[in-house]
Amino acid sequence: MIETAVRQAIKSLNDVRQHFGLVWAVDELFFEEWSCELPELSDRDIAKLDQLRDRLDYHLDSGKVDEGIVNVLVVSPLLEMAGLYDSPFRIRSEVPVVIESQVQQENLRGRIDFLVIHNQLWRGIIESKETTFDVNTAIPQALAYMAGVDTKLPTYGLVTNGVSFVFLKVVQGETKRFDLSDVIARRSRTNSLYQVLQILKSIASQIQVP
Repeated sequence: MIETAVRQAIKSLNDVRQHFGLVWAVDELFFEEWSCELPELSDRDIAKLDQLRDRLDYHLDSGKVDEGIVNVLVVSPLLEMAGLYDSPFRIRSEVPVVIESQVQQENLRGRIDFLVIHNQLWRGIIESKETTFDVNTAIPQALAYMAGVDTKLPTYGLVTNGVSFVFLKVVQGETKRFDLSDVIARRSRTNSLYQVLQILKSIASQIQVP
């Protein structure tokens, strides 16, 4: 069996279709978790998110911010605020994985930046990049990890470079389907981290549903 690095084999949505049979969902309600009835934030949440925005802006003023610093300044605090570090969730980082491809005699090898586990099952995947990295180019790789999960439950994903955020959802069955949120740009007139945290909280509540 040949093993190929995910980043080499998966560079487009067409590659994801070829290797995993993943198709775009046509139902507008398929991924409503990112846009409908989002939970309200507390004053404490808002103050913390403003601090995160200002802190990253400070570092961005000196140039690009690498992936490790994006995780420290943005990703890790957001996961904590969403409750994903606490029961009933478990977080794993830098998780090496080999996922089965539909391409004959080929499996894909990669590493997941953050893996959210609930009831011993993969339920969330977070991929982070440096701030100069186009977040859209990370989507196919994240979808590959999500499509490779053997579960009938929805799997959620987030790709971010600290400046832009995209949420993903994959549901497996007779057909593997996916959908994406809009790109949420942190550099807007209002602090877009508010919406990012709301979506994370919404997804966390969905994951806990049996």
